[in-house]
Amino acid sequence: MKLARHVTNLSSIGLRGATLAIRFGLSFYIVKFLGYEAFGVYGLVLGLVGIMPAAIGWGLNYFVAREIVGKTPLEALLLVRDRLVVSVVSLSALTVLGLAGLPFTGQSYSTMALLIFLLIWAETLALDVNQPLIGMDMALLANVVFFIRAALWVIPVSGAGILFPELRKLEFIFGAWLVGHVLANAAIFIFIRRWPLSVVGQTPIDRAWLRKRLSTSWFIYLSDLGLVGLIYLDRYIVGASLGLAFAGIYSFYWSLTNALQTLVQTAVAQLALPTLVRAARTEKREIWLRTLQVEFVRTLLFSIAISIAIFFASDILLQKMGMSDLRLHYNLFVMLLIAAVFRSCSDLLSMGLTSINRDQSYAAMNIGGMILSVALVFTGIRMFGLDGAGFGAALTALILVGARAFLLFNRPMPSGGGTVA
Repeated sequence: MKLARHVTNLSSIGLRGATLAIRFGLSFYIVKFLGYEAFGVYGLVLGLVGIMPAAIGWGLNYFVAREIVGKTPLEALLLVRDRLVVSVVSLSALTVLGLAGLPFTGQSYSTMALLIFLLIWAETLALDVNQPLIGMDMALLANVVFFIRAALWVIPVSGAGILFPELRKLEFIFGAWLVGHVLANAAIFIFIRRWPLSVVGQTPIDRAWLRKRLSTSWFIYLSDLGLVGLIYLDRYIVGASLGLAFAGIYSFYWSLTNALQTLVQTAVAQLALPTLVRAARTEKREIWLRTLQVEFVRTLLFSIAISIAIFFASDILLQKMGMSDLRLHYNLFVMLLIAAVFRSCSDLLSMGLTSINRDQSYAAMNIGGMILSVALVFTGIRMFGLDGAGFGAALTALILVGARAFLLFNRPMPSGGGTVA
């Protein structure tokens, strides 16, 4: 079991490392060849695509990730199918309302608008599938699929843009991103083609489960909004306060530091969820607490090591690519790296809350975190300009990791912790 986990960890780290390097390249490519304002637009679209899955997710992925642990392939397929039905209905409604309201926002029906809607569909459905794969101890497949949809297309697109200036457009990048999703879905199908897929279409939707979860997941829904707000709202505050070019600079450094958080979360933290759930189901606090402590230390050390590597690798690339003007904003870079380290640790502690069914505490932390982030980032900008945004993000992350650690390590595990509510 331990050997299998080590192999999965190393493979996941390799895949995420490759994804990290390639996404690095995409960020540098956009800033170098399209400019700060184009990256500002890219960052705002990335934020919108990141926010919408939570806005129409109704908090269901939180429960699916926990409930799918230990399921058979058929049971897992039915659970994911029921969850996807809700997403498709929600996405359809969002698309109709969005297209109808687009003219009132001052935007036109364009290729860019169509690509954004399609990306919202693709990313939402991809996230609905990603968490169940991890919960079923199929993290390696989840990472392969993520690599395909997030990174595989970047190299040919960047190369084409360098060779052919007329292809240096955000529309070309977003279109390739969609192609990545198509290839990723094909990879999933190839892997599960021998599963009882035909039975899924013949089995009725579990309406009782949907009613139960939709009626009780409102606080997780608010939590998800808080979580994505904590991640993405700061760039909108920077854009509104300082302009699109500064939003581009902020988003550029955010993309580098968030790659750290994504790598740590997928290669280390998310792999801990099934382990923590199983430890909690023993109902022995000392076993669960020891497991949580080991996973926390692993997450902390790994995130610090990756943050140092990111800083020096980025510094070298900025010099080699003649982008030394960005080095004027290294205070922001350092603050965002610190924030990413703290957020990575918070992600692990959030999984600790999930494993013992402290759902309302989990939700309260995320909602409070979003409010705190908006307040501190806005105040930081008013006091210190762009660097202040990074300071606000780092201070928010530090406060949240401290609050989660206090809640987990200093209060008893509830009876029945780890059982599915």
